Amino acid sequence: MSSEDFLKGYLERTGMSREEYEKEKEEVLAIVEKANEINYQFIMDDLFGKMYKHRTLRTLFDPGSSEYDETTIAEKIEILKKIVASKKIFLDELIRQYKLYYTKELANKAYVAENADKGLSLLLEQLLIWIVESENEE
Repeated sequence: MSSEDFLKGYLERTGMSREEYEKEKEEVLAIVEKANEINYQFIMDDLFGKMYKHRTLRTLFDPGSSEYDETTIAEKIEILKKIVASKKIFLDELIRQYKLYYTKELANKAYVAENADKGLSLLLEQLLIWIVESENEE
């Protein structure tokens, strides 16, 4: 039986129109997608304790924020190391969820999401500088 035949039989049994089916399908898929989306801030709570002060991670990824100024580069790198070492979320997924949070859930702060790449590149740049300096010392 083809999927089209199955769908026709389903629509006949339920009395549902094709449009109603498609609408319901979209709603269910949206619910499933939302359920599969683990908010990165819950992971931060798990790693650093409930309602961790820097759970939004603006201290890492938003160089224009006051939160960013609350930690040194070394502290930022330690936070990021702990996140990566936990293997609870990959860095690309962390950044994606961070940006999503600031563009969708806090749409009035979309500018925060725009700073994420800059914040990450500043951290990477500093790490590379430290690596080069340590190699030159040897």
